Amino acid sequence: MFSLLLFFLFLFPFDFLLVYFSGATFFWGLDFYNINFVFLTCAIPLSFFLAIPTPKDYILNYNFNFVQDKYIQYGLIFIYAVGTFSLSGGNIFESSRSYSAYQENIKGATGLNEYLILLSCIFVLFNKTKITRFVISLLLSFYIFKSVIYGFRVQALMQFVVLYFIVLNRDVKSKYLFVLLISGFFLMLLYGFAKEGMQFEQFGLDLLVDTRYGYAQSHQQGVLSASTVMLNYQEYVPNFFINIPSVLSVSTIPRGLIGDIFPWAYPSSFVQNFEYTPGGGLFTTQIYFLLGFPGLIIISFIMTLIIGKFIAFDKEKPSPIVAIFSIVALVFFPRWISYDFFNYYVRSSIVLVILYLLILLLLSVASKKNDR
Repeated sequence: MFSLLLFFLFLFPFDFLLVYFSGATFFWGLDFYNINFVFLTCAIPLSFFLAIPTPKDYILNYNFNFVQDKYIQYGLIFIYAVGTFSLSGGNIFESSRSYSAYQENIKGATGLNEYLILLSCIFVLFNKTKITRFVISLLLSFYIFKSVIYGFRVQALMQFVVLYFIVLNRDVKSKYLFVLLISGFFLMLLYGFAKEGMQFEQFGLDLLVDTRYGYAQSHQQGVLSASTVMLNYQEYVPNFFINIPSVLSVSTIPRGLIGDIFPWAYPSSFVQNFEYTPGGGLFTTQIYFLLGFPGLIIISFIMTLIIGKFIAFDKEKPSPIVAIFSIVALVFFPRWISYDFFNYYVRSSIVLVILYLLILLLLSVASKKNDR
């Protein structure tokens, strides 16, 4: 499954080179002076990740079963079901202006759809019967269906990864994974065009280089453009040691509670004060923007340790904390790689760890009452 993460990372240099050699016009905001440095920051964690030893002839099993209690599981399933049925919006495929309908869905959306994905991650840690596995799979599929018709392809993809954990529960062979990744990539492209009301037959090879607006447009191009602009304003960020408290704050406290006390701690929105960007930014550039090379190297090393402990085991399962940080890394990969590392990866992992510890606390209290 971590091949999915690496595949997504390699799409950024691939997309850049594809546009470069095709002769298409780049997005006007991309700063070519900084693009090599952006890829340099990206190479650091990639070098760490690629160095992780992978057991040969071993298919990783995701059957963790850290929590055995069925009643807490039923309660969480009920909460997830209520939340999923509460999601509302308009079907973009029934509208003559599908992209406008999608924008209206975004305006009417709350953070509920993201929190439901985070809640669904905890299901991976439970011991599931055939019935509970079926019910959870059915609810996840319903969430994916609603996300697709509302135009939320990223949320649908993220929830599909959780569904993969629940249903398949193990890695697939490399040859099948390669076909799955390539097929999924093109499927997401086609879905993006359908969301904008475009007819597929109008494209050919242009499917890979979308120049309908006079310049190459894609998720990767937008993120790379924002990353190059971000580097021009690093002078406004305190140095490594002074900036650590702000990074710790945004990694643990929701933005609505701390407001703009540390505006630079949200790089993608901070640079909007100076010039327009498509939004987001590679996680490596954002980490460098806030913590410099020391922070980027330290975080890359920590992530490598976590991922290594997760995938390089044979008979012994990883600890629940390692499993949680690894699951969030896989499920939320489109968010933390492209938009906000400290919010979508670090804080989401911490929230899930807290939820897991609360479950253990409830089980401990219940056990003591039964012993009396």
